[in-house]
Amino acid sequence: MSTRRTATKPHYTAEVIRRLATANNVTVVMTANDVFAQHVTRHRVQAVRLQARYLRESRP
Repeated sequence: MSTRRTATKPHYTAEVIRRLATANNVTVVMTANDVFAQHVTRHRVQAVRLQARYLRESRP
């Protein structure tokens, strides 16, 4: 059985990205597309299932 790492705190990944950006002097600017993507991926499980179904249906 494989061991999966999971975030124990909400927003863990966002905090890791912020720290990396700070350490490397990178600035992230939110665009309208970023806001849209955040809203779309809010229900991640449904989004993944919808994408999988779309990919299955789009095969010839």
